[in-house]
Amino acid sequence: EGPPRSSYRLVFSISCRLFYYYDLLTSLEPGIKAEYDKIPGSFSKQVNIPIKEDQLIGKIGGQTLDFAVWDMDVVLPGFIVPEHYEWEPWKIHTVDPLNYYTDELKKIVLSKYLRTADPISGKIDYDVDGKAVGNWFKEGSDIRNGRIQDYYKNHLSLSYNAIDPGGIIFSIGLYPGNVGWTVGGRSGSNLPLQFGIKGNGPDPKDVGRDAGIVKYELVRQDLADPTSGKVWEGKDFIKGLKFKNSEEVLGVALIQMVDNRKIKVEVFPDKTADQVSSFTDKAIVYER
Repeated sequence: EGPPRSSYRLVFSISCRLFYYYDLLTSLEPGIKAEYDKIPGSFSKQVNIPIKEDQLIGKIGGQTLDFAVWDMDVVLPGFIVPEHYEWEPWKIHTVDPLNYYTDELKKIVLSKYLRTADPISGKIDYDVDGKAVGNWFKEGSDIRNGRIQDYYKNHLSLSYNAIDPGGIIFSIGLYPGNVGWTVGGRSGSNLPLQFGIKGNGPDPKDVGRDAGIVKYELVRQDLADPTSGKVWEGKDFIKGLKFKNSEEVLGVALIQMVDNRKIKVEVFPDKTADQVSSFTDKAIVYER
């Protein structure tokens, strides 16, 4: 018998081309758990269990639910090098769940959405050829091997806040400084971190090779109540939350598009824009 599990990931097949999943369930319905326990192994198990509408599958508590719909007949256009996602083949087929709901279910789900901006279910594919926006992978890293330990350290993204897409996000897999907050229970330096950008610009979708070196002053970005301006603590249900950047500059990121599919990046913790003028030999080239 394998070690106790703290969470479960269930993938459901609607057809050979359409799937959805629930991840981070903390318990399974007893009948499903019994079928699960019959299968040898302690980690990933292939279990063929027919289910019906309104059937209880499991429960979740103390953490959020991870959910997505995959349609293998759809390829998201904003991942301009789909081959980079061979180790996560479902990612480029992740679609808006609302398109697969009945009108009744769609109404219920939309009432629980925090996001109000279009596209209402959000977006994950921001790549634009020749522009800084979107996903990047450290040059020379094994970007197709998602199973290597800490593969996220080789990632970089310039995109937008998931709830309020008006807020630009600078996300890096390995931030060299200590910003004073925890990530996944860890604190200190060399963590994957996301930042807002002081002044919220320039927009990475407008940054190409002709922009030269661009300086981004990195700040903490929160979400705030659109009425009171109070920072949202994640406990109250508030629609239309707006991004809110802090004033304190935590560091500077220099970026430069050196080719249509290559970007040079260097992060300077605890610096401001007027203290940084050029790249050093610690700069990293990312590609896609």
